[in-house]
Amino acid sequence: MKRPILVFYSMLLGCTATYGQQDVTSIYLANPSFKEDAKACTQDSPDALYEGTEGLRGWNLSPKGWQITSPGKALLINKECATDNGFGKTEAANGDFAYYQRFGWGSANSEMRQTTSTPLPAGEYELKFFSKAFAANNAATSATVTVSDRELKSLDKLIITCVNGNAGIMATSSWTENSLKFKLEEESTITLSAQMSWGNGGSCIAYDHFTLTQLPEGSLDPDAPSIEGGTEDQVDSPTEGVISHEFVEESAMQQDLLQMLANSLTYAHNIWYDCAAPNSKDEACGYFKANSAGQSNEDGVRTNADFSMICAFLYKYGKGKVNLPEGITWDMVKDMAVKSLVFGYSTHKANKFKITSDNKYWGSVSNADHVWESSLWATSLAYASYFLNEELDENQKTYIYNMIKAECNYELERSIPTGYNGDTKAEENGWETNILSCALGLYPDDALAPKWFDRLRAFAINCYSHVDDAQNTTVIDPEYDETTVQDLYIGKNLYDDYTLQNHNYFHTSYQNVVMQELGESHLALHLFQGENPKWKTNALMHNNQKVMDEVLCRLALADGELAMPNGNDWSMFLYDQITSYTTAACFLRDPNALMLENLAYKHIKARQSTTQDGSWLLNSDIGPRRMGVEGHRVMMTYLMHELASTADMQATSWKDFSQSQEQAYIFTPQNIVRANTPDRFSVFSWSNGLKSYTGYIASNKPDKNKIIVPYKKNNTGNILGWYTVNGKATDASPVISGIYDLNGNSYTMNGKLMTNGNSLENNFTLFSTPGNAFIYMDYVVGKTNGTITEEKGGLMAISTDPFTKEKRTLYHSKGRLQTDGSQLKSFEGNWVNIDNEVGIVSTATDKSIAFGDRELNSSIFLSKIYPVYSTDGRSFSNGSIVDRRHIIYYSNVDSADTEQLAADVLPLTAQVAEGWNGIIVSDPDSARYLLLGNYLGETACTLKDILLPDGAPVFTEMTAVNGRGSTATFRCDVNHSVANTLRVFIQGDGLSARQMENDSCGAYLYNHSGQKQQAQVTIWADGNKLTATVTVEQESCVSVKAVGNEILTETVDLKEEQEEFFDVTAQFLSNPGFEEDQTYGTESKVTLNGVVYDPCYVNTVKASDSKWPQVLPIQGWTPGNRLKGGSNFAVLYSMPYSTTMYCVSPSNVGNSASIMAAPATDDACGKRCLSILNSWDSGNNSISQTFTLPKGEYKLSFLAQYVCANEMRHINDYTIATTGDNLNYSRC
Repeated sequence: MKRPILVFYSMLLGCTATYGQQDVTSIYLANPSFKEDAKACTQDSPDALYEGTEGLRGWNLSPKGWQITSPGKALLINKECATDNGFGKTEAANGDFAYYQRFGWGSANSEMRQTTSTPLPAGEYELKFFSKAFAANNAATSATVTVSDRELKSLDKLIITCVNGNAGIMATSSWTENSLKFKLEEESTITLSAQMSWGNGGSCIAYDHFTLTQLPEGSLDPDAPSIEGGTEDQVDSPTEGVISHEFVEESAMQQDLLQMLANSLTYAHNIWYDCAAPNSKDEACGYFKANSAGQSNEDGVRTNADFSMICAFLYKYGKGKVNLPEGITWDMVKDMAVKSLVFGYSTHKANKFKITSDNKYWGSVSNADHVWESSLWATSLAYASYFLNEELDENQKTYIYNMIKAECNYELERSIPTGYNGDTKAEENGWETNILSCALGLYPDDALAPKWFDRLRAFAINCYSHVDDAQNTTVIDPEYDETTVQDLYIGKNLYDDYTLQNHNYFHTSYQNVVMQELGESHLALHLFQGENPKWKTNALMHNNQKVMDEVLCRLALADGELAMPNGNDWSMFLYDQITSYTTAACFLRDPNALMLENLAYKHIKARQSTTQDGSWLLNSDIGPRRMGVEGHRVMMTYLMHELASTADMQATSWKDFSQSQEQAYIFTPQNIVRANTPDRFSVFSWSNGLKSYTGYIASNKPDKNKIIVPYKKNNTGNILGWYTVNGKATDASPVISGIYDLNGNSYTMNGKLMTNGNSLENNFTLFSTPGNAFIYMDYVVGKTNGTITEEKGGLMAISTDPFTKEKRTLYHSKGRLQTDGSQLKSFEGNWVNIDNEVGIVSTATDKSIAFGDRELNSSIFLSKIYPVYSTDGRSFSNGSIVDRRHIIYYSNVDSADTEQLAADVLPLTAQVAEGWNGIIVSDPDSARYLLLGNYLGETACTLKDILLPDGAPVFTEMTAVNGRGSTATFRCDVNHSVANTLRVFIQGDGLSARQMENDSCGAYLYNHSGQKQQAQVTIWADGNKLTATVTVEQESCVSVKAVGNEILTETVDLKEEQEEFFDVTAQFLSNPGFEEDQTYGTESKVTLNGVVYDPCYVNTVKASDSKWPQVLPIQGWTPGNRLKGGSNFAVLYSMPYSTTMYCVSPSNVGNSASIMAAPATDDACGKRCLSILNSWDSGNNSISQTFTLPKGEYKLSFLAQYVCANEMRHINDYTIATTGDNLNYSRC
């Protein structure tokens, strides 16, 4: 039979040459659409599987022609078969049947494969198939589909990732078409393999309709352009290309807010439930169904209360102003509002007129009988009762009073909590102010009102409570009494820089929500009481402006969102901080907040447009409860503008605001660094609570700044990515959590992570440049022997969501790819551009770029770009250099710009000293940036003959210039970096040059060549190229500087550049470099806490006082020990510099091992340094010496390095606050 087949096939090949590609599926693939199994799949087949109420699940058969390993459930399915996790039924992609595998809890591997029985002739082929892949509970499941030859060498492969599904997703989703292309150099059988790696939580994958096509010769030419899909302008978006910084006036915004709330009524009606029975007062009731429908917990009560309030609000404020959705009437709105309010107060413990669906009551009535957060839920019902006042009878108003009073009774009895480390109490105290304000607003003449007012103020002061409040003598309400902030302060909920933590990390949602809660309390007091309110207080605005200015503004992005470097543990891009902005805009008259509020409103409106039922977002993290909370925020924003119009205010422009926030800044208690430039914002976080070390960049365009989104995984995530090492966990733990150098609007940050079960050490630097480029550079070394099986370096999460764009267009050196990221696709090259907006450049030459791994993360679909990607296995050993990578990220650049920027990059890996890494990159404005990092090397690194297109660059160090380029020596300590902005370039010979201090557009040119020199100088200033021919006489100095559109030159007196002084150290100072000391001068071997230090330095010099065994004498210096109690851990001694040998104090003395490398900044620093530490003691400790100097002018110079592990903030240059509110002073 083979001969006729081959003859027939040769005829097909002849047709192929004439007509193009040819489908050869039937020749080589067995049962490609599972049609051959149809006869075995009958309703009464013993292989039919029936489960639960959903009935038929499929047939437990291995499809003909395929080899199968099952993970536990492997079935043939048709359109009548229900899949697991409520995902529903699906039609086959082709014919009647598909193949389906599913796995639940735990982990497992499975496979389906077939090898062609007939070899394929040499040629080029494409294998296509269809798939559906979904997960429950965020199960991390993926399938690797591979085509390999007879030697099982991979010819092509792709990865399918299960994305989080929802009810009916198998029925409503389309099949995904997948493609593998490969070339056979000689005749060979092929093996098709789909290997599933099942994660914990429940996931399924279905396959159907495999086809094999022979392609025309040359189709897979590696040099031919590869075009898949269209361009970015063909992908619709409600935000990108739509939203701008144009300000929407207050009246138009309010009208939109009202209509948005009205649009949400379709969703509200869809979750409405009429109770079958009335309450015990024979009042009809109902509720809005949460996931915990009608229950007494937060999900059940809060959801119902928020929707009740929203419906009541619309009934009061919306009639005649909005268009109701189809099928909704005002009578229905009123009916839902009243009945849900009745259900709310009836199920409260103060009334007990009806039981909840879990047979309980909710609410707090006393300190002995309370429920966490219940006052927040009662607040929404209190607002609803205000809106429905004219619809309620007196009995109903009494029931509401009972509920509110009971909640306030608890507030009067309970204590007020504070705390800041990992679990702030700021937002809890904030919502407690709400019910007290509602009570005062609704019942201002109640006998308990004065007590409610006092308690309200106490809670309010202890919301954004700060350590400085303890000394704050400001009288809060002078018209009421003389109570001060200090009087009411209990403890701090904020760190010293006004940040806070909740859920064990810096959480921008909780950072801002307190302001919203306080604003809602202010609103209740003034709205409910009307003009001339009896009760009002300034306490509700306490520290709001400080938090706005010190934290929120520094993290506000171009779309009004707040930067979340470690992501969010609930839905992303809710813009629910809108009401916090509104509070600041309306009640504090803050123009920055007014601008940010406007942006947030636009995005809430856009996100609502992605849904069909008026819900606020797709894929809510907590279902209806999230919709209620979001509607709550929108409603409050409307009301605050009704109460305190901003029509007379001028909002800050985004340009002015962004410029005001450019300065690089460290939130020290959170270990977060951020900076801003006209092009982009950058941020990185070392979250100790989450063990998450990640960050991202965001464009300063309001519509495009969500292309890159926050992402954390495996302790890292964005920017760093990760390796997979055989037999090791994919994890990371910090050794160095950020060494920073801030310079204007830029920073460098060095870090060190142990990864993959301590088998790899990643030494890395981030350089957030003052321009556009954001640079990642590393030096990765092996710490054990191992094998890397996958590399996903430089990761950035890219949104592929209906809110932004569901597909991204990737431009690369081989062409263009448009994809939603559901498949992981790789391509060759060293650059990629996303949607002509985000450019990424890598210097790797032996690796690929990949995009895919789509997943639902915090309610947003995202995919990942891996600028450095490889699945090639490679071994490493202890001490071996694994990688020295460079990845550069750009914002607001198109594909042509990115290609040019990739061509301009100059890696310095081969130039730098051992243990270093370096690179010079280009910016779109033609500036260049030098980054050098010392990771494991000596302190000096010389760059030689560096030549760029405009000439020899001038560095901040003295630069020797000749025809071959620039030569300069740079110094920095281990785990530190050098960063230069390069804008001055010289074409000439025999000159030396260096940049002007703090001005990269200026330089000094020195001529010590013995003859006059001429040079052409180029300066790039503000994107303009300026050139001038400059003459430098022998033994002279000329300054060059860009001023306007020209280069100004000036001859400079060399003496001005040289500070004249005479070193008189030896004449007057004793032991100035501590070289005369013998402390820690003996070598030995010590085992300390299980670690062997061999060799190490040990101390043999006796302490002056046994109470402080590590406070040792310093030759020539007078001790000034004024410590109080005695401590083994207080230190004052001199020690030798070393990079290898520790100074070890035994466990019965200091129980410590210390090491200090000689500073790179001073060659003459000697061999020893002084170390001072006051630990577990208080008081002062010092050394001094006194001597007499002749009359004259002197300069005292010394080197110092300050380290404080528990630093909270710098109070001034010599005072540091640490955790526990300790103040530490250091003066020389």
